[in-house]
Amino acid sequence: MLYTTKLLDEFYQDTRTYREKWIDEFRDLAVQRLGEAVRGNDYLHLIGSCRDLHHRYSSEGDAFLALDQNAPQAQKSYYLAARAGALCYDLRRAGFPYYQGKWLDHYDFRKLNINYSKDGILANHRELTLAMTGEDTIEGLLVLGRYEEAQRALPPDPEDRRLDDEVDQCKWAIAYGDQKAFDKYLQRRIGVLRRQGRHNPCILDSWGLALVRLARQRGMTCKVKVLELPWELLEDVPAETAGLILPWEKEVREIIQQKKEGCITI
Repeated sequence: MLYTTKLLDEFYQDTRTYREKWIDEFRDLAVQRLGEAVRGNDYLHLIGSCRDLHHRYSSEGDAFLALDQNAPQAQKSYYLAARAGALCYDLRRAGFPYYQGKWLDHYDFRKLNINYSKDGILANHRELTLAMTGEDTIEGLLVLGRYEEAQRALPPDPEDRRLDDEVDQCKWAIAYGDQKAFDKYLQRRIGVLRRQGRHNPCILDSWGLALVRLARQRGMTCKVKVLELPWELLEDVPAETAGLILPWEKEVREIIQQKKEGCITI
């Protein structure tokens, strides 16, 4: 029996209503905005538009998993989200700015890899995941199974202040193969999510699920049985990607190539 709360049950129904009425419309709007940025040579907003599209596909994956228990369909959405996330990283590497509101270039993509790489992990797509993490980050080392290198890059104590939150502590536990610590920090993360639930309810913790997948790759498991972590649904095979195309990806990659060749200045 998965442990839940009354507030989560209410938000679960709200999310189902949102999915039925709005999720397709908001995704189509994100596709439209990316198309406008591409056609209008709006290089200032390219990354933001790709980021919005990433978020929409990622949310669709969460909905398929949480509401329908449809892991194969969720994987397809996570795969498209990961492709959009990889575009964000490739645009940054090519020198395109990230702009949102009045702030320019304030988002640290490298420090917050897990916000994007989680979708590649949940799609079981190593290449896409590494396109965001690289091979020299904790996430990248865990994906590659280079646990001793990850340990050397981490503090020896999981309570060290250099680890920002429970996600970092779970990554520490995976690197060290510490099942007890992994369950402890994953449970603590769920507690944090539930305490902030009245302001931002979460019926599916896709960050936590990505950590569970990395733990399973390490030969570990998950003993935290809560609504937000339906880890038994995780597929052990890669997403079925035949016929899946990310809108405007080809055009964005052409723009990236033009920037590298010096044909575009910003």
